[in-house]
Amino acid sequence: MVGLSDFINLFDLLMNSRLSYIDDGMHVTDLKRLAKKYFHSFHFLMDILALLPFDLILLINRGISLSRFNRLAKCYRVWQFVQMTNVRTNYPNAFRILHIVVVCVVLFHWNAALYFKISLIYGIFTTDASAWEFNYLKNQDVWWVRCGQMLWAEIPEGHCFFNESGLGDPDIDRVNYLNEMVKYWENRSMLVSFSNFSKQYSLSFYWSSLTLTTSGQQPYPTAAMHNSLEIFDTIVGVLVFAVIVGSVGNVVSRKEKFVNLRV
Repeated sequence: MVGLSDFINLFDLLMNSRLSYIDDGMHVTDLKRLAKKYFHSFHFLMDILALLPFDLILLINRGISLSRFNRLAKCYRVWQFVQMTNVRTNYPNAFRILHIVVVCVVLFHWNAALYFKISLIYGIFTTDASAWEFNYLKNQDVWWVRCGQMLWAEIPEGHCFFNESGLGDPDIDRVNYLNEMVKYWENRSMLVSFSNFSKQYSLSFYWSSLTLTTSGQQPYPTAAMHNSLEIFDTIVGVLVFAVIVGSVGNVVSRKEKFVNLRV
């Protein structure tokens, strides 16, 4: 996969050196002038930086995954794509909304990675569901009821439900007949297991999205690094919320202005 990425970057570098441009109203197509302009540009430096094989460090120490960080130098191509698409798309408002969603997802992803990294430092194998750090108790495998019919289908009375009548108040006395319930559901349910990576990423992304959007009650931080991340996320979250509201409001106002012009 890394080799494929390098090949695509090399091909992109070759294509960039052949992009024509307008100079004083003249369309320049001479290959030497095109290459000279590109090789003296800032974009060429970014392309070379993205190609430097810093990831060879992983052959010595596989834990230094940040050695691939230079690949992000290629991000300017994403912004170029966004600018050109905004000009050429037939659905500019829908594209702007999609752009906002993608930016939010990327921010949530990066923040989730930072949250999980801090959790690794303090330990992820605790059994306290109220702990600030990630732990597997917060994101367990799912027990799925299987009684020969789908859950949303009509199920005959008593076929797939444990009869609790006459056993007392279920909210208070249920602990007294837990063993009976376990035995009843033993052959009527199945365990749906998820990989550790799925649990780690889903819960970290969930925590990140709630924190950056300042919604939902999260466990209280209990260490200096916890507090630092929470403060940073609060500041970034306020800015992100303001940008989202402003961008969506701008899209709506432009849409209304366009409709008024048509009328």
